[in-house]
Amino acid sequence: MRITSQAARSVRCSWLLALAGYAAPAASGQAEAIRMRESRTQSAIELMGGFAERTGITSDRPQQRYLWTDSFADEALEWDRDGQYFHYLTKWMHALDLVARSTRDSRFSRWARELAARAHAAFSYAPPGGERPRLYWKMSIDLSRPLVSSMGHHDPLDGFVTLVQLQATARALPATPSGPLLDRPIADLASMMQGRDWTTADPLGLGGLLMDGYRVQQLAQQGAPLRSELLEGLLTAALVGLSHYAQQGELRRSAATRLAFRELGLAIGLQAAERMSRAVTQGQESWRARPEVRKQLEGLLRYAPLRHEIETFWLEPEHRRARSWNEHRDINEVMLATSLAPDGCLLLPPLD
Repeated sequence: MRITSQAARSVRCSWLLALAGYAAPAASGQAEAIRMRESRTQSAIELMGGFAERTGITSDRPQQRYLWTDSFADEALEWDRDGQYFHYLTKWMHALDLVARSTRDSRFSRWARELAARAHAAFSYAPPGGERPRLYWKMSIDLSRPLVSSMGHHDPLDGFVTLVQLQATARALPATPSGPLLDRPIADLASMMQGRDWTTADPLGLGGLLMDGYRVQQLAQQGAPLRSELLEGLLTAALVGLSHYAQQGELRRSAATRLAFRELGLAIGLQAAERMSRAVTQGQESWRARPEVRKQLEGLLRYAPLRHEIETFWLEPEHRRARSWNEHRDINEVMLATSLAPDGCLLLPPLD
């Protein structure tokens, strides 16, 4: 499946519009809460407006290609080698799916599933000796050969949740165009997930765990065949990892030695945890929440202040003059804007 530059531009512009729409303040609530939300929304719009102008989305400047920021990275060395990562492509699948859910235009659902089928075919392989299938971590740009043969820690998990989401959308939208179903790729990814430990102390990985957990909760509420045990496993891993991360003292270091986009991934994930907790408290989940889930979410909420600490630090103009910010300015700005107005990324619009 090939996404043309025109289609990519359409998705990106739709995402920018969704950012403003999803972030609109509620009519009710305390005046101070509304004022704070409006301030966060305005900051997010300013960040994304500058990003869109600078990278050619809304201007005549040369367009800059980077899959993560286009849809919504890993170690700094990624900038030294070009190629494709499975978890970058799942971000595109998610973005296309959100456009499909928001507009009810099933073309975007078909594009997302075509991308999922092509990515799975390129990245997955069967090791010799009848072992379970695995994913290459990095492929060449044309997907013809692996560049890094090891499997990304959370790639099977992220792929599984994303493809379940795409399948649910395809089955719910009216008049979905012909396109691939994803039963086989989903089964392969489920096999890869068996017995794996998702624990990580990396802030971006932790954020991804919490975002995947929130998607699992929402998809189950919307009728997807997902069990609460999956959510429990993700929350357990996130709790262990957060306890280690909090002890490292990374947030006490100077801006010059920190990578903003990784910390902001955690900030977004912590907001996903807050939304999960509210859903469980209000009884909105599709399954009867086990006491363990409530306990895990209570534990995660103890780390909620980290989100404010991270955002406040990187909203400070002085910190955004650091070389570490400007070397990765595009992804840093996109992630900060997303953290300030996360609903467009985190919420899965219902399809019924």
